[in-house]
Amino acid sequence: RFSLANLPGTIEIADRGLKIDEHFVDFLYLKACSYHGLGQFKLAIEWYGKVLKLDKSHWSFYHIDLARFHQNNFDVPLTSWNLDRCFSPDFKERWSKREPSSKLGMYACQTHPDPDALPLQLGQQLDPRLQMIQQAAANFKTKIQYHSPGFSHNEKQHKQSGIAILQMAQVVQEYWNARKTGEILYTH
Repeated sequence: RFSLANLPGTIEIADRGLKIDEHFVDFLYLKACSYHGLGQFKLAIEWYGKVLKLDKSHWSFYHIDLARFHQNNFDVPLTSWNLDRCFSPDFKERWSKREPSSKLGMYACQTHPDPDALPLQLGQQLDPRLQMIQQAAANFKTKIQYHSPGFSHNEKQHKQSGIAILQMAQVVQEYWNARKTGEILYTH
């Protein structure tokens, strides 16, 4: 279910597994990743911490820092930060190789999020303007998806693809309009 972006379903499966073995690291990690994907950063940090209590060398350390970063920057416009530039190359290298944090050189962890920060509310009604964008994106969301064995139909990726197509269309429209009026927007 995780690969299909059914994160609430993944949490249910992890909970069932944890009833059998409450110390099974893979279920703890899966639950933490699912909360992270749902924007429940405080819960994600808590569950990543449970993983690290059982396995100090687990790569959950990196995910805790990413969850802190996401929570600290949740209300900051995406255009004002770049995740790739906000983390050191050493951090990204060790994280991608799933190496223990003990191999990480000089690194300043992300600040702890405001403990009083309100969690993202799931199931909230979207602003009507966002609903219009979501409906428009729904027309395109499966146009980039592979239709072949081995490629899961991931609803989250479908939505992201639809929104990306809308964004590309806006850029092209802006360019065409600028060309009509003689403005120069993009230069080589």
